[in-house]
Amino acid sequence: DKAARLGVEPQMIAIPAIAVAAAAAQDGHKVQPKRHDDEWTERPCVWAAVIADPGEKKSPAIKAAIKPLECVEAEWHKENIEFEKEHERARIEYEKSTRHKGPTLEKPEKPAYRRKLVGDTTIEAVSGILIDNPSGILCYRDELTGWMGGHGAYKAKGAGAGDRSSWLESYNGGPHLVDRVKAGRLLVPNWSIGIVGGIQPGPARRVLSNITDDGLVQRFIIVFGRKTGAGEDRAPNYTAQNTYSDTIIRVAKLPPPESGTRFYFDNAAHEYRAMVDDVADGVAKLPSTSHAFKGHLSKWSGLFPRLALTFHIVKCVHENKLTVQISKETAEQTARLMLDLSLIHI
Repeated sequence: DKAARLGVEPQMIAIPAIAVAAAAAQDGHKVQPKRHDDEWTERPCVWAAVIADPGEKKSPAIKAAIKPLECVEAEWHKENIEFEKEHERARIEYEKSTRHKGPTLEKPEKPAYRRKLVGDTTIEAVSGILIDNPSGILCYRDELTGWMGGHGAYKAKGAGAGDRSSWLESYNGGPHLVDRVKAGRLLVPNWSIGIVGGIQPGPARRVLSNITDDGLVQRFIIVFGRKTGAGEDRAPNYTAQNTYSDTIIRVAKLPPPESGTRFYFDNAAHEYRAMVDDVADGVAKLPSTSHAFKGHLSKWSGLFPRLALTFHIVKCVHENKLTVQISKETAEQTARLMLDLSLIHI
């Protein structure tokens, strides 16, 4: 509906929307891809990029997908301000109690500043945000060229290489040490950042032609988009629009899962996971497959469970019932996305 009114191809909104849904979900939700190997788990973290020429409306398309998270961010910002005011009042009372006779009040802890969405940021700033938000965040960049150029995107070594390494590690999550000049060494309990943004074909060619072997670009789901016209002049489908927004907001507000909770694929779903792995392996062996695309295909074994878990959580929230078993239908939906869209657009 939104694509028709904007006059753009649907994937320009759909793929960013998947990255938004993945980032909205608690990073503590984990899926076990294999039947018996309980040491390998994946989480809902997705990187997505829309490649389109200037004037092709990639920014409005991505913003349409981002909008529900912006609502969550605005709501939490208001709450954060109130929490900070309350903390300041408690801090003043604590300071007073230390200067007078009588019992000393307990020193108040600084409240966590809840976040879900960041923009033009630095690794140092992100580390502080993630300490307060172990469930993970989404980084939205209207132009990914600036983001890539900000940490040595065109070099394997040199200026920005340390930041590049940190961004790479954010795809996999887990504990992460950050060294700061003033604050010293900080331990971030879960270094998890989803990424979504746009890039023009020219800069994209330069990035891809100067690709390094570290796999940063290969982690992205990349789609090409274009404007299809002026867009339909009609009222929005408010039912669809509100359902999407409400679902993303509800996913973002899900409580953290209980410790040890895992999602699993049912037997029929495993068949689709195996099929995607076989296709990726087969395409990678073709002599015409580029080195860069082979690198992307090598990520498919982990991307499939991430996408399937994202779709499953969205479905559960929409149906008001959280189950741990991922169905054949969800696995088929994931396989269709990866096979029909990824192979065409990359």
